[in-house]
Amino acid sequence: MKVMLVDDNPGIREVIKQIIEEEIATPCTFIELDDGETVVETYADCRPDWVFMDIKMKRMDGLTATTSLMRRFPDARVVIVSQYDDAAYRMAAEQQGVFAYILKDNLLDIPALMNSVFT
Repeated sequence: MKVMLVDDNPGIREVIKQIIEEEIATPCTFIELDDGETVVETYADCRPDWVFMDIKMKRMDGLTATTSLMRRFPDARVVIVSQYDDAAYRMAAEQQGVFAYILKDNLLDIPALMNSVFT
């Protein structure tokens, strides 16, 4: 399984990787980006099964990147991973067709979310 992690915080990317590696039985390949700027091109090259996307990043935020990605690849499985428990962000993400919105305080929910697709 291929998993794209898009977050400007390398520590968060590492935590998500560890959680997935420990809790998901399927071996994973991780593609890491620190900004939304190259998400569409990287997705086109790698075709990951999952995209875990932060909202606030320096050059291109996650909602803008998600909009571009979903226009070109409407079947992309994008999960917003954010520290912002904000109704406006959730609504904007939902309007873009994201699979889920997870708070960074709840990263341990990621394996159950991923497993829900295969059960």
